[in-house]
Amino acid sequence: MIELKNRMDNGEVLLLDVRPKEEYDEEHIPGAISIPIEELKEKLVSLPSNCDAVAYCRGPYCYYPWRQSNY
Repeated sequence: MIELKNRMDNGEVLLLDVRPKEEYDEEHIPGAISIPIEELKEKLVSLPSNCDAVAYCRGPYCYYPWRQSNY
């Protein structure tokens, strides 16, 4: 987590919270940007291309929406 925070602070990484907005509003990792998984495909083009993106979700099945959405 320290390396991730350092890279975020240096503008090298965007941290994307792909959980539902309600969960993001309730609590999220500081510095994360809320982009619910349903909106991710359409919003990818608006993200900066000069840095990496790291996405997080929740639970043991969080890989499932990615697989279903063909990201």
